[in-house]
Amino acid sequence: MDLGLGRAPGTGRETLQALRRTASASENFQHDVQELLNYFHTPIGKNSIEAVPGQGMRIPIWILGSSLYGAQLAAHLGLPYAFASHFAPAYLEKASQVYREQFRPSPYLSKPYFMMAVNLFAGNTKEEALYYRSTAEQMVLNLRFGEPGPLPPPVQGLRDKVDPMKMEMVDEFLSISLTGTREDFQQELLDLRNRYHPDEIMFNSNGFDQELRLMGFEFVSDILKG
Repeated sequence: MDLGLGRAPGTGRETLQALRRTASASENFQHDVQELLNYFHTPIGKNSIEAVPGQGMRIPIWILGSSLYGAQLAAHLGLPYAFASHFAPAYLEKASQVYREQFRPSPYLSKPYFMMAVNLFAGNTKEEALYYRSTAEQMVLNLRFGEPGPLPPPVQGLRDKVDPMKMEMVDEFLSISLTGTREDFQQELLDLRNRYHPDEIMFNSNGFDQELRLMGFEFVSDILKG
């Protein structure tokens, strides 16, 4: 089991209040990470506070991020780093570079270990995959313009109904994605691996059709098995 830690609360003001948290809590993130490392990597009986269960189990801790802050912290602490490129691709290249260049070996990791996240939109044809992808495109539009909710069903001709500038924003948001058939996936995945050289990839699929969602995972599983 790995433990992923991110600085952002990932929620709104009302939920923060319900959790008895404040927006300023993120300012203590580095201290919080180091505190957890101390709990999990110190033998039982050596701390005044003992984490039960967990103390001494050396649970792998990852830093999660969508900006340069997480990359710098993971490098400083010598921890593996996972970047949320499935929704924040703008900083992917710079974050991976900063993490690798600034990495300091630690008792937890001897060299950088970088993970990126990739969206999957699979179909029996490219057209079917693009239709399936319209669910995620609507989700992005809804989130960006203050109308969050359940995943919407796919629609035909979404691009004809939405302002081109808004669709440009959606395309940027979903730019780290595999879209199409197995053959499309194979080439697009190769391109991503050659460009970013991740040690590991996490695949994400926000889709309305469960069968097509599973198809995407089957595609990448077959490709990576080679």
